[in-house]
Amino acid sequence: MSYINVFVSKNAKIYIKNNQLCLENGENKATFPIEDVNSVMIENLNTLISTYTLSIFAENGILSFICNQNHLPNGGFCHFVNIIKPFHNIIIKKMYQNHCKNNYGKR
Repeated sequence: MSYINVFVSKNAKIYIKNNQLCLENGENKATFPIEDVNSVMIENLNTLISTYTLSIFAENGILSFICNQNHLPNGGFCHFVNIIKPFHNIIIKKMYQNHCKNNYGKR
């Protein structure tokens, strides 16, 4: 069960190493077991994070939020499968209808 919510307010580098979430800012380094992390909020626009790290976040159901220049959350990233499952049949149906419409005329 994840219970750690990470808040990044200074320039930092966020990465995964040995199944640990690592945060470095030059002065300090902190690590957390990836399975214990619930969410990450990145307030500083100079923070570096890789797509590999975001992929690990998604695989582990870790929510991440990005803040704007006013330090207010303006975007997020979550595990896509949990969001898309309820809408899967609707999306497939719409894709099929659009395919038919575009390739075979109106149906």
